[in-house]
Amino acid sequence: MEHEKNYEIFTTREGVVVFALKPRPNEPKNPRLIFDGRRHATFYRRPDEVILLDFLAQDCLEALKTAAEVLVTEVDYKAEKIIRDYKVPLKVVKTNPFTDGLR
Repeated sequence: MEHEKNYEIFTTREGVVVFALKPRPNEPKNPRLIFDGRRHATFYRRPDEVILLDFLAQDCLEALKTAAEVLVTEVDYKAEKIIRDYKVPLKVVKTNPFTDGLR
């Protein structure tokens, strides 16, 4: 599992939660996001690629608790270019073995 240390999370005026992540070389395949209802999420970008997103922005937590999906944007900040963006289904879970125990 990869730990994404530098990412952005925000909510648009329309209430869409957006994650801006560094770009990956492969296209996503059946992506999904698992949110523990607190401050951590596990992003399954591909079956063989799992990314930990932790210490989520406090002002986005309520929107995440009710969202059915989020928008993931992969951004090359050096080139100031969006590489790809895509909708990702979101599931809120009570327990997540990857994030249980994190504060």
